[in-house]
Amino acid sequence: MEQSLKPLKIPTQARSRLTYQSILEATAYILIEGGYASLTTNHVAERAGVSIASLYQYFPNKESLVVTLHHEHAKSTRTQIQRAFVNEENTSLATLVNIFVDAMINVHSVEPELHRVFQEEIPRLLKSEIIKEGNDEFITVLMKLTQYSTDSLEAQKNLAWMIRTMAHSVIHQALIDRPGDLVSGQLAIELKAILLKLL
Repeated sequence: MEQSLKPLKIPTQARSRLTYQSILEATAYILIEGGYASLTTNHVAERAGVSIASLYQYFPNKESLVVTLHHEHAKSTRTQIQRAFVNEENTSLATLVNIFVDAMINVHSVEPELHRVFQEEIPRLLKSEIIKEGNDEFITVLMKLTQYSTDSLEAQKNLAWMIRTMAHSVIHQALIDRPGDLVSGQLAIELKAILLKLL
């Protein structure tokens, strides 16, 4: 029987939302400190200061914890990109690319160790339906970058997918291979140049 990767329920009351967030924060802490192999639901419950029964009200297994945590990250990324674009009507493509790359790097500069764990230890989980849905939403956001294209809508969606995939892959791998270039801005310069050629 296939394991569920979705939360069993989403909290609506303030107290339950606090418990839910505490569980996700504990998950992130354990992943950063010990990696995916060290993650157990008992360990998360202990770190979050909740009973294991409370944890299981929301998450059926450790895989659902990790997928939900990544989903929250992806949602935050989409929101920040949308906010960055909101006041940029009728602006140049170069400006939009600058905004996109800077926002992506800023998002991934928060808890970079967690992103390294996502990249190196749990790529299988990132292909779940929950993440695919989020990526579809992200592609819609990124069509702001393809608006100047004369290609069909389907071709623009495919290009937005390529931009999303490339930017994520480059930044995630840079967290492992080239962290200094992320900090210095060198990677941003290179990624912006590549995206402008692609667009």
